[in-house]
Amino acid sequence: MKLQRNNKYARRITAGLGALVASLGILTGCNNSSVFPSKDTIVIETINSNDHLKESLNDPDYFSNYFNISEDELQNRLNGIDIKNSNETISLDKVGTLVIKNNKEEYKIIQTGEYSDFENSKLVLYDLFTEEIICSINTSDMDYSIGDFDVSHGKYENIDTNKFTDISSNLDGYEIVEYGTVQYAIEFIVKHFNELLSNYAPLDAYYTVDTVDQNNYLVKDEMGKYYEEISRTIYELAENYVRNIPYEFQISSKDLNLSSNKLEYKYNVYSISEEEKQKRLSKLEIIASKEVIDVSEVLTLVLENSNSEPKILLAYAQSQDGINFKLYDLFTNEFLCDFNVGNKDNIQFSKNDRLIGYDESDCSNKSELLDNYYIKQIGLYDYSLSYVVENIDYFRNRDGIDYKIMSDAYFNVFPNGKQGVSMSIEEYAEAYVTYTPEELQISSKNLKISNDKTLIKK
Repeated sequence: MKLQRNNKYARRITAGLGALVASLGILTGCNNSSVFPSKDTIVIETINSNDHLKESLNDPDYFSNYFNISEDELQNRLNGIDIKNSNETISLDKVGTLVIKNNKEEYKIIQTGEYSDFENSKLVLYDLFTEEIICSINTSDMDYSIGDFDVSHGKYENIDTNKFTDISSNLDGYEIVEYGTVQYAIEFIVKHFNELLSNYAPLDAYYTVDTVDQNNYLVKDEMGKYYEEISRTIYELAENYVRNIPYEFQISSKDLNLSSNKLEYKYNVYSISEEEKQKRLSKLEIIASKEVIDVSEVLTLVLENSNSEPKILLAYAQSQDGINFKLYDLFTNEFLCDFNVGNKDNIQFSKNDRLIGYDESDCSNKSELLDNYYIKQIGLYDYSLSYVVENIDYFRNRDGIDYKIMSDAYFNVFPNGKQGVSMSIEEYAEAYVTYTPEELQISSKNLKISNDKTLIKK
């Protein structure tokens, strides 16, 4: 299944307050309009106010100029954020704004990433910077409609926050009160302007608010595009967070006891640098990188070495009758073995497309390249993407670590399903070095393969 968003405008970057002045009465820009706080609510404070925000609002233009911080202050604030993969790029439709409130009724903003847990029909939210899971919500309860941006300012209007489940213990003492688009982190102060003044403003003065420069900082010259068309690195989004959200609503990783170094997420680290990717690709010694092959012609061989350690090998499969196959290393074209499926009408698959009941006993004429390996399992191509998902208990028991599966790599490679999909060998290789854990990858050198041979597929 593919998660659909109900309102296309929920994914479109929308102009900030400065472009909406004509349609807003009391929520106005810093140049010529303002709002006067209620004297009654200032004289008698009925809420445990944030003392720091109250001090900041001694400047009536604080909400118009709070983002003008020095480079030193920006770096100081960044030091409070534990960033796991600073160079990772993410499209803005996968970034959200989770608003929480503590027992003093003080708001805090968490910038989140999101992914779809298709197997359980859930949308999972995680802290964008540490990548620790925060909570989830059933896809049937998730509504991406923001309605009129002038009113919602990017907040998802129809979400019942009581429907969030699997809430992390890191949020103990906090209540989830709102969820919105990436833009809502900036526009939050506009949405809550009157409330914030009523609760915190210490002066009988005209207060101003403006988010034009903050939105421009986030989207640059891409205003009007859909969120999915705009990508930013995690570091850029961290800079946006510490600069363009008032400091009083920011919350550090430490304050929520979030850490980027938790080993539980080891097998869901899909972000590698370009330098590391090229290093891994070089080990495959690819030939015919532009050749295009249908996914139905690629098999996964799970090998086991002399130390009983698993390795994943991708094989190109050729057959005349759909029963007897010749398998070749996908990246080097070296012959591996013959494979016989027996009665193809009786083939069964696991939910991750592993061929049930097949192993080395169904292979013959093995190449010397496999002399040091036992063929333990055979599956379709996508089993290479879901091998860890299906065998996560093996890794947990082996290492004594409760590894977490945040997302299945299958859905990153096939967001619309694999039916009818063909990819170049180069694309298979890039997916292999990115989504197959490095410890499971097998290089040409490991198989004693060299590309100085002339090979003819039989």
